[in-house]
Amino acid sequence: MNLSGELYERICVAADALHAQGGGAAFPTVDAVRKAARVSMNDASAGMREWRRAHTVQANAAAVAVPEKVREAGMTALAGVWSEAQALAGESLHLAQSAWDAERTESEVLARQLADAYEVLAADFQACQAQLDISRAEAQEMAHEKERLLASLTEAQATATLANARTREIERRALELRTELDHAHQDMAHARAELAQTHLNYGNEMKAVRAEAAALDLTVSRK
Repeated sequence: MNLSGELYERICVAADALHAQGGGAAFPTVDAVRKAARVSMNDASAGMREWRRAHTVQANAAAVAVPEKVREAGMTALAGVWSEAQALAGESLHLAQSAWDAERTESEVLARQLADAYEVLAADFQACQAQLDISRAEAQEMAHEKERLLASLTEAQATATLANARTREIERRALELRTELDHAHQDMAHARAELAQTHLNYGNEMKAVRAEAAALDLTVSRK
């Protein structure tokens, strides 16, 4: 048995607990011990083989002890001792055969349990593999979606950059137009002032012309 003491101890503790929970009626299965001890299937199988053998030997230890009738017979007769020895040898052989049959039966039970456990593990593995394939497909789809989102984000950022540049250009042009409009207002105000002054000058000149004309008419009339 290539098991460390710590692993074998965990397997024995789990097997003893499960055996006690079942009332000692039957040995626990390898898969149940594997799950309870949290070990691999190979370790659980090797540990349970030793655990079953130990419990089988303990159950049969009382049967291979010297029978009470042999101890009572003592040394009364060599023939009686020989007869009892033969009977004991036959009984021991029978017990050994029974123990071998029991161990073979236990080995067959272990083999069936291992086969069942491996089938369960294989089904679990296939289910996990299927789930893994689904997860990989979902991850790949998420990666593609991420790429699409990044492309959309890059395009939106480029559009936003262009819009910001256009906004700044519009603001700059609006400022230039505002400045030109202010200059135009100033020029218009200046032109209006000049026009008003021209009107004023023209009015004064007309008054002077009319005054000269009136004076000239008066002079002519007197002559």
